[in-house]
Amino acid sequence: MELLDKAEAYLERNPDIDLQYMLFTERGFFYRWIGDYDQAKLSFKRILDFIDEDDSHRNAVVNNSIATLLRETGEFVEALNYHHRSLQYRFRVQNGGELGLAATYLNYARTFDDLNRLDQSLVMYERALHYATLINHRRLYMEIVSSFANVLNRLGNFDAAMLYYREGLEAAQEFGETRSKSLLYSALGLVHLNLGEPEAAKYNYERSYAMVKEVNLPWVVRLKLSYLDFLLKTGDTVKAHEVISATEEIIGELGSQLETADFIAQKAYLSYLNSDYISAARYFREAGTRYIQAAPYRIEPEFYFRKAFNLIAINEQAGLIQAGEALEYLEKFRLETALTGNTRAEYFSELSRYVSEIVLIYMKKGDAAKAFDVAERLKSRVFSEELNLSSLLSQSLIEINRQQDFEVLQAGIISLENQVLQAADPIQRDTLQMEIEQQQLRLEALLGEVSLINPALHELMNPPRISLAQAAAQLDQGAVGLHIVTGGSETGYLAFTNTETRQGVVSLSGKELAENVTGVRERIISGLPLSELKPFLDEVTTAMIPVEILEILAGARELIISVDGVWAYLPVAALRYRDTYFAETKTISFTPSFTARSLLNQRHLINRNGRREALVFANPVIPASDPDARTSGNIADMQNLRPLPFSELEGRWVAEFFPGAVRLKTGTEARETVLSEPDISRYSLIHFAAHGLLDERNPRYSGLVLATSAEDEGYGHNVDGFLRTTEISVLRLNADIVMLSACNTGIGRVLSGEGVLGLQRAFLNAGSSAVAVTLWSVEDRATSLLMRNFYQQLNRQYEERPRFSRRNTELNYKEALREAQLSLLENPQYAHPVNWASFVITGR
Repeated sequence: MELLDKAEAYLERNPDIDLQYMLFTERGFFYRWIGDYDQAKLSFKRILDFIDEDDSHRNAVVNNSIATLLRETGEFVEALNYHHRSLQYRFRVQNGGELGLAATYLNYARTFDDLNRLDQSLVMYERALHYATLINHRRLYMEIVSSFANVLNRLGNFDAAMLYYREGLEAAQEFGETRSKSLLYSALGLVHLNLGEPEAAKYNYERSYAMVKEVNLPWVVRLKLSYLDFLLKTGDTVKAHEVISATEEIIGELGSQLETADFIAQKAYLSYLNSDYISAARYFREAGTRYIQAAPYRIEPEFYFRKAFNLIAINEQAGLIQAGEALEYLEKFRLETALTGNTRAEYFSELSRYVSEIVLIYMKKGDAAKAFDVAERLKSRVFSEELNLSSLLSQSLIEINRQQDFEVLQAGIISLENQVLQAADPIQRDTLQMEIEQQQLRLEALLGEVSLINPALHELMNPPRISLAQAAAQLDQGAVGLHIVTGGSETGYLAFTNTETRQGVVSLSGKELAENVTGVRERIISGLPLSELKPFLDEVTTAMIPVEILEILAGARELIISVDGVWAYLPVAALRYRDTYFAETKTISFTPSFTARSLLNQRHLINRNGRREALVFANPVIPASDPDARTSGNIADMQNLRPLPFSELEGRWVAEFFPGAVRLKTGTEARETVLSEPDISRYSLIHFAAHGLLDERNPRYSGLVLATSAEDEGYGHNVDGFLRTTEISVLRLNADIVMLSACNTGIGRVLSGEGVLGLQRAFLNAGSSAVAVTLWSVEDRATSLLMRNFYQQLNRQYEERPRFSRRNTELNYKEALREAQLSLLENPQYAHPVNWASFVITGR
């Protein structure tokens, strides 16, 4: 510093612009390094006083440096102005400006991160990656992919984040940088934690912390806060106290305003975990004040939920008022986070545990209307948003002449996913996965552009929730609606009919519930003798569901369940009460939420298919593999599948008994491309009697195995005979129901709050009003028999109606499925639930 002061004194006597630029640049970086951000900003701003306006390169560098400092001190809005100026100067640089553009876009993206404007940050990262790749700058590439992965991790796209972090770590190993490696190990720890891998998370966090434990520099503060957050989330309060003590010594001197606010918020949560609610309240209040001063855009909803639960522990009524404010903030936060599809679902799923606990509190207070309202905030919100948004989105794209661009991007993603499945080389697969993410970013950017032009789209991201009274009014006589919500240690049930409401809460944690569901599934699938299975099902039913709820269910003729989490995998039809299977007394169906059910009903009424025509795919010829090709995942698994002779018989039974015209596609005719025909919306029922292949971790690679043909070569993307969820979602169906008579079609990625991301959600998004799926692999002969009885029941419904009303009266698919299940239950050869309890209908 003394030498810099002498140099400045000399230049005051002997001005030289080049030397002055070097001096103040060095001063700025030095002050930033020691954490004196005010002096750092002053040093860089001094440069703007003497450099020429035409010196585009230096103006770009200085503006970018000032923007970075403003971002690091929480002055995000002002930072955006300097980013914009820097970018304007960068575009004036005639030659060799790629490095500067990459650096500017990187810092621009990071500022958007801090403002939670993640849609814009993703676009900026894409541009930064483009320029860094052009010049093959490994060090900058490492910085960009690491920051890009941070956003993907925040959005819940953990697999993609893992790929980018590993890319960054590989580059960091080349340079041997402690800073970069420690940051990346910490980030990998968070990914593993989000993936439910606590041991791997602990390993990476501890490795990162060990590298920086004795280092006291500004960049280390964020690492220590990340490790502290991990300890608090995993309940290690002893170690957390130790890290807080160590961090407290440096936070005031080296931490930014935002980091100081984060640190105090973590102290508050540690006090809450230690039941010191008064101290926690004081820390929460202080952290909230600091957040408002430093970075109001960066306040995560989790902070407000933690603060509310601490107040609930002191004063429940006051705490619930604050919880309501947290819920409203979450709604505002959702609207400002302009993301779509599964990315949005994964992002908000992490917050569902707080909402679940609020629902449980209202249930225990006996406030059914409030419990229902909060539960509807929790359940399948993204799915409801997509239903509300779809029609207006298509219209808006056409108005701005971007429909074709949208379709090209969707087709590009589908083509890349097909290539991933065809690739056996892990490096090639990872590269393709990264390209998919880039395409997804372009899609997000296009949707952001559309929402700016048509503000109504933004409003439709928050569809109106249905009330308890409205949901009850939409039930038929004898029907029961059931909300199920699981919290940290309890599970709550809210049952309602046209005339009454009941609530019940049992001491059943998410882990215990998962064990019960797994126990039911394992005993049924393994074929446990009925003499042992029935008593077990009697016992587990009363252990999971309160008696007051079982009593109202006992008298129901129809049960509609809004499930959450692992409940989606439970064969409810096989549960028993008073020595009777649920299926014996009532129809059973799942719905994403009662708001979603209402929206599905509205769509069905508007687009009601007046035709009674069925399209059936049965026993498709499994696509032949290239003997020289090396494939992976589900494409490789396709080669091991056996033919399904009974599924072809199943298809012929549909043709025989379905009360309407049937188009039957078997063998080589059961092709994937049939679903892309222009008149696909004419079919009121689509039936698949085929193999299903599931990828629970990444549901975009789940699908149905169909046939291929040389005639398919004219289609715009690779047609491989594997109909995946991404391809299904872009179909234009108008079916009353899609029957998935294939193995495990109800299995997918379970997200708390959102339900199962998989085939059924894809078909609902594509336009079907309901989807029948299976919860396990069912023996081919039993499935065929069940389906024959199902279509016989549909035919019976049709024949029993007066001729003049047949065309306008809808078929009751739920009742037909129940009657088909009972026909197997009454047959001694097929009476075991493994043969009939797997099927469940999801939808309206």
